[in-house]
Amino acid sequence: MKGNKQKRLIGPALFLSLIFSLTFFSFSEARVPPISAKSALIISLRDWQPLYDKSSDLKLPMASTTKVMTALLTVEYLQGNEYVLISENATAVPPVKLGLREGERYQADDLLYGLLLYSANDAGVALAEKVAGTEERFVGMMNQKARDLGALRTCFNNATGLPGEDQYTTVSDLAIILHNALKDPKIQKIMQTKYVSFENKGRSVTIRNKNRLLWECPWTIGGKTGFTRMAGHCYVGEFKNEDNEFIVALLGSKRLWADASALVDYGNRSLTSPSEEETAPVAAVKKPQKSKKHVVHKINKNKKSEKRQTAFRSKKTTRKQTVSKSGQTTKKQTVLKNKQTPKKRIASKSEKTTKTVQRAGKKGDKSGA
Repeated sequence: MKGNKQKRLIGPALFLSLIFSLTFFSFSEARVPPISAKSALIISLRDWQPLYDKSSDLKLPMASTTKVMTALLTVEYLQGNEYVLISENATAVPPVKLGLREGERYQADDLLYGLLLYSANDAGVALAEKVAGTEERFVGMMNQKARDLGALRTCFNNATGLPGEDQYTTVSDLAIILHNALKDPKIQKIMQTKYVSFENKGRSVTIRNKNRLLWECPWTIGGKTGFTRMAGHCYVGEFKNEDNEFIVALLGSKRLWADASALVDYGNRSLTSPSEEETAPVAAVKKPQKSKKHVVHKINKNKKSEKRQTAFRSKKTTRKQTVSKSGQTTKKQTVLKNKQTPKKRIASKSEKTTKTVQRAGKKGDKSGA
């Protein structure tokens, strides 16, 4: 008899402990974004400590995120109003391109917009040749600058990020390079620009920023995309939500924007206080206050504020409706209880428990299937 009683007690105890462990495991795992990237990093700019790390020291090709270093050196060595002569070498580079023609002249700043917004390879080669005379010399400057910044696991082979031998970086180094590039107001302004047009001898060129998070996430300070078949999808971006400032870098992704959005949301949640941890998704959170250091593009500003106000009002009305509904149901239940006899109460409770057991059985069948 005692053995049977012990078995009866041990069975439910093991069942409850199993449920608890599974619930805790699933909760903790749910906080970590499931990403497809080979390497990823979220790093806090408060203390430069990682909030998320997936193989951050793995050396991988970085595609057009290379152009962040190209832009950084261009801004250091050129004022921006210089005219750049387009060479045959610049026009012969593989796409993506602006379609520059040999012998044309463009201002350096116009080519810089094409480099960072549209990721134009011909613009990158033209700027490299303007700064250093040849792309090969410019690559030497890029590698020296990487060492100066402390990006010691990075090696450049060209100014564009096109596939080549000894062309690699890590997400840790990529974060260092972007953070230093965004210290320059011009680079920050360009990266926050959604559209730009410029003309040359009657020919107009209009380009659109490829950084989708510039539209979807109001915390975006700046970022750069990249893609080749060898490298996969790559991205590095800096974000600021009030006092929460962090960098997201990823290499070798198969689902770029799904990975990037998940990492941005996780980075913000990791930096918020426990009471604010259960925040809304990235696109629904309030836009951070403007800082004097950050130049924010003003397209569709009024539309964004109207959407936020509407969302805030809808949240208020939903809360009021929930309170009123709960109050009404409580009153109705009280009236029904007073009218029922004790026998009816017992019957109703048993009926409820029977229904509960039936529902639990149905749920168990679905999960088992």
